[in-house]
Amino acid sequence: NAISDVEGVAKIYGDEPVKTIGIFKLKNTNENGAIRVTIKSPKEVDVEIPVVLSYGANVMAVSGEIQEKAKEAVESVAGMNVGDVDIIVEQIAI
Repeated sequence: NAISDVEGVAKIYGDEPVKTIGIFKLKNTNENGAIRVTIKSPKEVDVEIPVVLSYGANVMAVSGEIQEKAKEAVESVAGMNVGDVDIIVEQIAI
């Protein structure tokens, strides 16, 4: 999938386990680890994506690329505009 192909993404959080180190969380709004889509209007959605990043990945660069790819994928498949794409770094894979 588009997100897993981004360099620096170990996996989408909630997929099969990988060896990780825990990091502190400022918030955890998505306990089940799934990608969350919130419908804001009949033509617009917000997306929240929990991920596990590879150790040493540039968090800002990887998050930006995930946001772009997620927005493109949702807009092309669902035909809806994407407002916010929030990336939640749940863990770092070692």
